[in-house]
Amino acid sequence: MEALQLQHESEGKSYTEVEIFAEVLGTKVGYVQASSVDLPQKLEEARLLIEEMRARQLEYEVLLVKRSDMEQTMREHLQMMEEQQLKKDEKLMQMMAKQQRKKDEQHQKMM
Repeated sequence: MEALQLQHESEGKSYTEVEIFAEVLGTKVGYVQASSVDLPQKLEEARLLIEEMRARQLEYEVLLVKRSDMEQTMREHLQMMEEQQLKKDEKLMQMMAKQQRKKDEQHQKMM
């Protein structure tokens, strides 16, 4: 490997380790050999993609927490509304019962 590197340097060529490995070891069927120019660019693109995916994952997790909080708030609000409605219903029933008693009393006085 060092001999190849020295040979290429003496010819004024600068080979990367990847190119030297590919020349020494060859490539297997199904492997795509990237040029020394493509590999760093592809690695950078992959790194950026990974960072973007991590950022999206964090945003997604934040949204899940917000959704959970909103659902809890909605449940609490619904429970509060149901309790208020029950109180109103009780008051209405008491008022109707009171009116019925008055009617019954008036009816008894008339008899």
